[in-house]
Amino acid sequence: MAARLCLTAARFHSSPPRSDFRGTRACLDRAFQEWGEGEDDHVIGALAPALRTMYEHDPDHRPDVPDAIGRRLLRRRIHPVPVQRH
Repeated sequence: MAARLCLTAARFHSSPPRSDFRGTRACLDRAFQEWGEGEDDHVIGALAPALRTMYEHDPDHRPDVPDAIGRRLLRRRIHPVPVQRH
């Protein structure tokens, strides 16, 4: 799924020392778009927590997205995979 690649790119752009605010937002928006078009419930559920977390770390950018992620999961009856912290 392209959303996974875009989300990885967003993480890359957001990580120091190369933090690129515009690049992060562009990749994150593309990840959300691709995620919204996905059909594989397992992948959708697996990517939802990371996607939501990245948007919540930038609350001024598209504050509607975390709720939209939750609504899509509810509509499709998908339970997101918990984020594993190491």
